[in-house]
Amino acid sequence: MSDSLSRLVEAVRSAGVDIAPGYCEYVRLAFAIANDCGEAGREGFIALCSLSVKFNREKAERLFSNSLKKGDHRIHLGTAFHLGEPAGASKPPPQYARK
Repeated sequence: MSDSLSRLVEAVRSAGVDIAPGYCEYVRLAFAIANDCGEAGREGFIALCSLSVKFNREKAERLFSNSLKKGDHRIHLGTAFHLGEPAGASKPPPQYARK
């Protein structure tokens, strides 16, 4: 897991905030992490999703696998940080910031 993703996971866990409460956010989070972290981001994605009352590990694993294969390549880790703002996640490093 990248340092940036680790930082986001820690901020979200500390705050205990569900940063992907709806399906749209959930999918965007999967694409963002899969695109920029690849397979190494899987556990970070699972950790972020596990804070939801609707969390289902099997479905999360399947979504992440699909995101690795067919993800929206316009979405990057900056999106995950944007979703993490309510948890007090700091801004992403410059290479992940939106342009």
